[in-house]
Amino acid sequence: MDAVELTQRLVRIPGVSGSEALMADTVEEVMRELGFREVVRDDLGAVIGIVGPEGSPTKLLFDGHMDVVPVVGNWSVDPFGGEIRDGRLWGRGSADMKGGLAAAICGVAAAARDGELACQAAVSATVLEEVIEGVALGAVMDRLAPEAVVICEPTSLTLNTAQRGRLEVLLTI
Repeated sequence: MDAVELTQRLVRIPGVSGSEALMADTVEEVMRELGFREVVRDDLGAVIGIVGPEGSPTKLLFDGHMDVVPVVGNWSVDPFGGEIRDGRLWGRGSADMKGGLAAAICGVAAAARDGELACQAAVSATVLEEVIEGVALGAVMDRLAPEAVVICEPTSLTLNTAQRGRLEVLLTI
């Protein structure tokens, strides 16, 4: 399975925020099929796949969220069809961010299969990112403590070194 086929498969699963279970089942199944050494689902529902030499630190984490916002408006294509038209894959979440997640899963699996990893690498498929941005990724970061993270959000093929963040402050007076 290549990244385009996987993206189509993921787009065909609605996975609106709070309803990511089928998406998580699919991601977990695909990671196992592609040879991820360890695949777990954390307490929040994120799927984490790990490849590379066992016992080495996790140096790099690729993160993509599984949830999408609800469909609104009139679409000229089935929002969950995963149709390819004029060289583009159409559907809810194809860019944000099922395509990025599929690319990370397939790319990391290929690097591991080709023996290109000197350390562990991981892919996390997080939940509820559209509604509580960053919470599920924070739990994955606490678990793996990677040295670097690639967030697979679409950026028009440019590398960005930062992303808007989240800050919560509890003030007692």
